[in-house]
Amino acid sequence: MKERYQLNVYMYTLFGCLSRSPAEVTKVKWFRKLMLPAYSKALATVETDSVTQLHNIVRKLEDEDYLEIDSPGIREQFDNRPYIEIKFVNQKVVGLLDSGSNVTIDCSIGCEQLEELSLQIKPQRKNSVCTADGQAQKLFRNVYLPLSIGPHFHLLMASVVPSLNHSYIFGSDFCELFWISIDFENGTWDVQSNECAASQVVPKPEGNMSPHVITLEILKPSDRKIAENNIKSFAEIGSDE
Repeated sequence: MKERYQLNVYMYTLFGCLSRSPAEVTKVKWFRKLMLPAYSKALATVETDSVTQLHNIVRKLEDEDYLEIDSPGIREQFDNRPYIEIKFVNQKVVGLLDSGSNVTIDCSIGCEQLEELSLQIKPQRKNSVCTADGQAQKLFRNVYLPLSIGPHFHLLMASVVPSLNHSYIFGSDFCELFWISIDFENGTWDVQSNECAASQVVPKPEGNMSPHVITLEILKPSDRKIAENNIKSFAEIGSDE
């Protein structure tokens, strides 16, 4: 079901709660960041000096039925691509999980977050990236993104491409780093815990020189039986008889 974004109601409700009103240019900047992607894209080249002017432009676009978008968080019926929610610094963000992309991309919405953070910039070798439709998109720079899923944290180098209308596109490099398994049929993803656990620090068992060496006594009965059978099998293989 399509719904209009009631920008005017949100504007006056937000600033009506403040004891001191910020500067007009600050208000405009805030609302541009809060807009949904379709509005941000339509107003990307429009200069606005006041909230009232911004409000009038948005209403005009709505009245002309130029903009009609899904409710936030609702996907188009035909869009069965997998999306993933991760933690970026101290914020939760949702991005497209696209294993067909060779690199992770910080897009138009994600670029706004970069302005507020001091992230390490990586020199770039290329001036553009090519999307699936064959179009070359201007590459501005590369940055290291601090990303986490649950207890798993990694720094991932991403390409900054503001012309793409997404927040983030997490590519095959992201999937490899976090050991992500994608179910394309159901549009779901999963962190392969076995591989992730292999990189975690585990406590060393008492009485052993290596954290990977354990004795049969500390195993559960079911695991101990399996271990004893394996030991017996190796003994039979090494027998001279």
